[in-house]
Amino acid sequence: MASPTHSAAAIRLPAYESHCPVEIDGIHSRDLPVIGVGTLQALIMGIRLLGTLLHDFVSRGGRILDPDDDSEVPLEFLFGPMLRVFNAPDDSAAG
Repeated sequence: MASPTHSAAAIRLPAYESHCPVEIDGIHSRDLPVIGVGTLQALIMGIRLLGTLLHDFVSRGGRILDPDDDSEVPLEFLFGPMLRVFNAPDDSAAG
């Protein structure tokens, strides 16, 4: 069972870059520095990476549970459209 996720606030770096460290205990226990051109971009990209890592965990049979009642928490509830897969238009349909 994985422990809670951790994501620190975005940190300003030199040259107008920022990073948001991402780590999920028990799933991806390595600090991943997500770098953006500003704090907002770094934070959004960090949240998206968290969702992607959790989605991968669930797709391999893992479960995300509510700590209060052990019910499953759907990733769509947490991340909404951030994890939607958008398919490229099919060129064969045009014509």
